[in-house]
Amino acid sequence: SLYFADSRKDRGFIETEFEIRQKNRFDVEFLTADDVKKKYGFNSYGAILSDHAAQMDPYLFTHHVLQHCVKNGLRVYDRTYVKKIKYEKEGVIAETDQKNFVRAKKIIYANGYEAVQYIDRKLIQLYSTYAIASENLLKPNEISKNDLVLWNTADPYFYMRSTADHRI
Repeated sequence: SLYFADSRKDRGFIETEFEIRQKNRFDVEFLTADDVKKKYGFNSYGAILSDHAAQMDPYLFTHHVLQHCVKNGLRVYDRTYVKKIKYEKEGVIAETDQKNFVRAKKIIYANGYEAVQYIDRKLIQLYSTYAIASENLLKPNEISKNDLVLWNTADPYFYMRSTADHRI
């Protein structure tokens, strides 16, 4: 994992984060801006290179969590379009496009940015988000050949990972 300072003001943050990780015995290395430029070919204000990074398949993870919850009494209404939601003191009533009603104590929005259609827009600030996948890089570089997770300190942040077949 390469976690890099996106701006000059984040340099101190990334140095402090490095010290905390090192103090807690994480296998980390601090890279200067020059180190990052030489090894990875882009500009930064310093970075933390970690030997380990976590990544997961969110689709598979969600299905495993749902299966666990179903075994414990959860009822799932998959592929059900909710047309309208009414909030009450005791819970919520969701009306489907088929004119069915689902009553619940709580509702969990697990539909990504599409949740904004159900939530008061004054409560959220939505930014654009993009997901892309590159072609196989015929000439792998330092980023694509090392199964690297790359992210920065910006808000919203940039996140990228490489794959075993040299895609980004």
